[in-house]
Amino acid sequence: MYPTIYFHAVLICHYCVLTSCHTQYRTLLQEQPREIHFEAATIDIPIDHFSPADNRTYANHFWTNDTFYRKGGPVFFYDAGERGVSDGNLASLSKDSHPLMNLTRTLNGLAIVWEHRFYGQSSPFPLRLDSTDAEKKTAYQFLNTEQALEDAVFFTSRFERTDADLKPNATPWIWIGGSYPGQRAAMIRHRNPDVFFASYSSSAAVEVRLSLPEYYLHISHDLPVKCGEIVRQAVRYADGVLSHGNWISKLRLRWAIARRWPADATSRKLRLIYTFAAPDFIVASHFVALVAADWQWRGMDPNGRMAATCASIASANFNSASQSSTAIETILDAIEANNRHFAGTSGGSGLSQLDNEAWQYQTCTEYFQLRTTAAPDPYNIISSILTTGNVWADNCARQFPWLTPPSDESDLKSRAPSLYAGWDKNVSNVMFVTGRRDPWHDVSIAPSKGLVPDAPRDRTMTNKAPRCDELMTGREVFGIVLPEGKHCSDLIPGSRDAQEATGLFVKALEAWLPCFGH
Repeated sequence: MYPTIYFHAVLICHYCVLTSCHTQYRTLLQEQPREIHFEAATIDIPIDHFSPADNRTYANHFWTNDTFYRKGGPVFFYDAGERGVSDGNLASLSKDSHPLMNLTRTLNGLAIVWEHRFYGQSSPFPLRLDSTDAEKKTAYQFLNTEQALEDAVFFTSRFERTDADLKPNATPWIWIGGSYPGQRAAMIRHRNPDVFFASYSSSAAVEVRLSLPEYYLHISHDLPVKCGEIVRQAVRYADGVLSHGNWISKLRLRWAIARRWPADATSRKLRLIYTFAAPDFIVASHFVALVAADWQWRGMDPNGRMAATCASIASANFNSASQSSTAIETILDAIEANNRHFAGTSGGSGLSQLDNEAWQYQTCTEYFQLRTTAAPDPYNIISSILTTGNVWADNCARQFPWLTPPSDESDLKSRAPSLYAGWDKNVSNVMFVTGRRDPWHDVSIAPSKGLVPDAPRDRTMTNKAPRCDELMTGREVFGIVLPEGKHCSDLIPGSRDAQEATGLFVKALEAWLPCFGH
């Protein structure tokens, strides 16, 4: 077994691709400075909502902002999802041009930012990275969709102000979330429509799958033609070395990747471990993660790593992607240059190691979407080593040895994410937002790429809001497909996507809110 420090580094790289969206971007448009502060608070919440004999509680953190609140206005519940809430998060959410503040200002609402159980400061148990398997098993049994959604329901019935009745039967509560919180926004309207009146669901992977080879297929299809050809050739070359190469060729490939890491003391040790001891799976996984480092957030934007990598490939002096070893060296050179160029400026997942571990547990028990090989598809950019069994063994069973994998896709249907959301679920008072450049688009409510074989092919988005509490008929879904939209690009403060999506949601709420309570 390779050292824990290396294992956690790989997990952060591998699992950050499904993360909530409130810290990924800087504001794109200049705005007038404004002092908008969130007030921190906690509420004691049951560790187990469904066992009357268990009276244990923990302090769950939340933040409120009433800058624009007027009595009678709605409560906007912003779900932070699978990360702790930091001062930086709150600073971004405080911007006038962020959808949360835009909505509260427009509709005289109250803003609440909610920290999910087991993330940030809101952990029911004092877990550490070196906690034993027994300690983790005892704690993580309470980290699941049902408990976490019930946390929000419990909170709504106990949140108070002296100047207004904010219980859900007296005031409309509106859920806002992107990515995993976007899934939760859709699920809560199916599970508790009497508690949360409406939802804004951004970049939600509503259809849960055990494995999702289409995630990287989507990226491969979106790459510029020449760049994509060379990247795929390089991956096939690396795959061939790892699958059939001798030990010398494997060492050369491993060192070609490791030697480009920063030359600090910790990295020197990891270089040696990576070169001589890491399983082939890790080399394959790490190489893929390097190639598509920040795609879902930036795609081919000029300020993204992939655009810089493709530019380096375009300037390289070779004419054919058949020059495999040259292709892989060119890609690795580009990645090395990008690592220097983007150091400290490219964002990243924002997850702490404990947050990452908690999200990994949720991934391995309910949300899955394991990014596996699509071989022999010609657009495949995932090593054939990365099968469902191998990805599960090295990313779930290794860290949580007491877990067992689902028997097949049908096993997922009885789990909460599939019970409350999915292509077959119809919910009212929800606006869905998805972007065609987002690799999660293929499991969104209205996929349009056609990469997932059984995805609905005739579903269309409409910007005409249905009537309050009305389930849409036919194949239409209320919301927006952003033609150039990335993952949660509509939650970037000041972005055009945010302006378009927020404007449509305001129109929907202006139509829906008058029927509240009737």
